[in-house]
Amino acid sequence: MVLSDRSGECEYIGDRARYCDPSCSDSLRDAVREAWDEPITPAQALDLANHVKEQFSWEKHVQQTRAVYDEVLHRFAEIRTKEGNKGGIFAAKTGHGDIILDVTTWANNANMLSGIVRVERSIGAELIKRMDLSVRFVFYHSNEIGFIEIPREVIIKDILNAYMVRLMSQKLKKKNAIIFSDNSNIISVGSSWMLNSDYAMELAHFARGHKLTLTVLMHDMTPALFPHWYEGNYGERWERNCAIILEHTNRLLVYSESTRRDVSAFAEKYDITMPTVAKIRLADEVGTFESKSTPEGMRAQEFFRSRPFVLSVGGIHLRKNYGLLYDVWLILRERMGDACPHLVIVGGVSWNGAETARVMRDDPKVNSHIHILDNIDDSSLDWLYDKALMTAYPSLYEGWGLPVGESLAHGKICLSSNRSSMKEIAPDLTDLIDPFDRIRWASMIQHYSTSSTSRATREAEIRENFTVTSWSETTDHIVEALAAEMKVRAATVYNLGDVALVGNHGEGASYLPSGWYGSEVWGRWAKSTIGTIELRFAHVPDEDVVLTVLAKVLKPSHERLRYEVRANDRVVGLWEFPPVAVGEETADLLINRVVIPQEIINKDDCLVIEMIGDHAFAVREVFHSFEDARRLGIGLSAFMVERRSQAGDAAILFSTREDIRAALQVEPSVDLPRRLPKRSIVPPLRPTRGYMISGPSAESDRLMGEMAFMPKTTA
Repeated sequence: MVLSDRSGECEYIGDRARYCDPSCSDSLRDAVREAWDEPITPAQALDLANHVKEQFSWEKHVQQTRAVYDEVLHRFAEIRTKEGNKGGIFAAKTGHGDIILDVTTWANNANMLSGIVRVERSIGAELIKRMDLSVRFVFYHSNEIGFIEIPREVIIKDILNAYMVRLMSQKLKKKNAIIFSDNSNIISVGSSWMLNSDYAMELAHFARGHKLTLTVLMHDMTPALFPHWYEGNYGERWERNCAIILEHTNRLLVYSESTRRDVSAFAEKYDITMPTVAKIRLADEVGTFESKSTPEGMRAQEFFRSRPFVLSVGGIHLRKNYGLLYDVWLILRERMGDACPHLVIVGGVSWNGAETARVMRDDPKVNSHIHILDNIDDSSLDWLYDKALMTAYPSLYEGWGLPVGESLAHGKICLSSNRSSMKEIAPDLTDLIDPFDRIRWASMIQHYSTSSTSRATREAEIRENFTVTSWSETTDHIVEALAAEMKVRAATVYNLGDVALVGNHGEGASYLPSGWYGSEVWGRWAKSTIGTIELRFAHVPDEDVVLTVLAKVLKPSHERLRYEVRANDRVVGLWEFPPVAVGEETADLLINRVVIPQEIINKDDCLVIEMIGDHAFAVREVFHSFEDARRLGIGLSAFMVERRSQAGDAAILFSTREDIRAALQVEPSVDLPRRLPKRSIVPPLRPTRGYMISGPSAESDRLMGEMAFMPKTTA
């Protein structure tokens, strides 16, 4: 390499390059000739490559740049402190590291202005204003890429939607390395984990891998308490992911005591140790994220400018109990005729509210007085709150009930359900009613609609006594919760001899770091050729141990796959999945075993097991009718580590476990050990057959001869 001697290259590269005077052709020619005649050796080339990799990586650039900014801010804060900090916009940094806000929900719904997206967006907008904090933003891209950092400018300029469109059009191929300060916190206030188990696990692994304290805002427990309100297995999937979140989070945020009780009951049901719980107050502000009026918003203002109406905010959903309001308006129309106020529903129709909405629109008795609005901008929603006679919120269950606080913040009467958290918001200023008492709802709406004196008196009471909580204050509550003491949760430890399932409801998932796809009934697939298990033992093994895994691989029948097994970076065995002859029956899940010497287990009682394959096939390479391009590594169903002296027939042991039978979808009456020969490969099971290749001892050879196959299941 020939470089100029007039700039900083010499400082960066040193004697690893040749230098010349760039203004002198003779100097340049001589340097190039010398480089041609005396090329660098392979050792010198490797030294140069390592030097560049270590000194000029993006990781080091980010680390050093942040250090410079931190030093500048620190010095500026010291100057301000000495001067009394009069009018200063900077304050001395706290003793905490970064605060990382996960904006995955916002990033995937950048044009949505309601619900959880509004909460995430509002908190992000407030955090970015805090000059006393080091605030950063990330979002979950995919299984392959993981989390990506979002530039602060994107949040400041509120251009996340445009940024996401551009980013998702790029073909990213690998994860970006992100470096955080010590004692940093990552906060998830969105809903992305609720149906995405990959995200839930990756969030936990991301926090653990970067040594971040994970804080999660639990909005409510609706799917666990009322699974019948949702289609299919939504509730079951939600519960499974909620269990993952509770097992891995360090701190939980809730809005209400109602939610705190519901979460505690859920944790007890699943035998999960509760993390530290902090209660925060949700803001009562609508906000003005979308200041530009939408056509729908402008039409709503024009239509209701001279018509009395009751406002109800929230999409039509079984949980929101709009069926009650339909019945109430039937009563009111019959009682009041054309003097009946209009019902304005802002939020559109949710996925299980279509039938309720259809009835409201089609019933000639009420359809002239019930209006379902969507795409209402923030300024128009503010206008509707200000002009409404009152608001109605008959929800059957909430984690908080944001429209209740928004109504009171506008000085408006709110008729609210007396269930769950809604009675905690402002019990003395909210008219709380049983959400099943239609007559009471109709009577209260008729009373306030026809008595301007009663309405004015109640509104004056609300304006005088209700204290509005801003999004800035909600964000302050979160920051205070991060600084509060937190109980240390005991690390997940493994007891020798425990059989750990990694599929649905299995506790084995807690031993899997990043690099695995979401849970299926039978187990999990590795995302690459490497599948890793991390164990911290409750007691130090006093002898060699035997690792037993129930696993499978995805491959064409004619291919051979080998998996090298490493324990704390030491090779302890090799598992081989051979080709299958045409017409030969093969078991789907195989029992694989290997002996791990006691001396290689770390002094801190940790054991990191890596199962490293020589190739990973894409699903569509094996099943040509599929479009799935994922490359799947080893498929792990269950594993066990036991003392060598106690290792027995794993097939018999596994066959006695009801949870394994359930994972394999095998009836209790099936005698697995006796049925295996009939449903597995015909040739005798020997190490030389290739299904197991021994580890580092003669004991491994003995154990390999005891291998047995498990029955075929559906992947």
